[in-house]
Amino acid sequence: MGNQSMERKTLKKGEVIFEQGKFEDWMYDILQGRVGIYAGYGTEDEKLVAEMGAGEFFGEMGMIEYYPRSATAVSMEDETCIEKIAQGDFSEYFRGHSERIYNIMKQLSLRIRKTTEDYAKVCPADEKPAGKHAGGILSKLKNLGGADSKAKNRKPGEYNKGDIIFEKGDYEPFMYDIYSGKVGIYSDFGTPDQKLLAELGESDFLGEMALIEDAPRSATAVALEPNTRLKTVDAETFDDYFRERPAKVLMLMQQMSARLRQVSKDYLEICRNAEK
Repeated sequence: MGNQSMERKTLKKGEVIFEQGKFEDWMYDILQGRVGIYAGYGTEDEKLVAEMGAGEFFGEMGMIEYYPRSATAVSMEDETCIEKIAQGDFSEYFRGHSERIYNIMKQLSLRIRKTTEDYAKVCPADEKPAGKHAGGILSKLKNLGGADSKAKNRKPGEYNKGDIIFEKGDYEPFMYDIYSGKVGIYSDFGTPDQKLLAELGESDFLGEMALIEDAPRSATAVALEPNTRLKTVDAETFDDYFRERPAKVLMLMQQMSARLRQVSKDYLEICRNAEK
């Protein structure tokens, strides 16, 4: 490889890849074998949180947010082969391979959805839902960086204060990039139970789950300011979007990672309170 910070390593069974609490600004791609993600590794409270195989990524929070490792990663088989990707290699590694980005987004989406569902099971009815909504059934994405794709991003849409951008239940296979203004994400919009789940502003994204999940919108998005301008990006135009704006795609992944971290924190907090 041209970049020495992007390297491959073959591991033995039981070999520790990284430890909980350590700071590392890179993630890993599993090329062969299996990796276990453990909480409390080596203690009486050790718990296998996830088991991952070839084609999956792990440790993405370290690269995306430079956040301390929340668990310990251990090789579960001999001859497990992994590739280390540092943040500085982001553009090089993913250029022309938007399916790799989708794979990471898909994993983040699944973890957000599962943790949100777990949170909802223990959250009192009057509590604010954790994080932003994520839901639906995963489906295949078309034209993942195909060379013949000539689709262009749609022209930015402009919304006035109070305009509905999309409604809960809508099927729309694209996300929005906020160029200016603010957008509110609501549950039960227009009913007595209406609740503002999140407020997003310039450079934030919304509806990104639709890029990786074949599911209806799980909430309603409403413009909160006049002249709120958005651009839509779908699966066919994502590769062009990434090539032209790699920093924006990294920002999107940082947003998803931060959302997962927050919903996990909220879930653990309410679990601890329930045990008291």
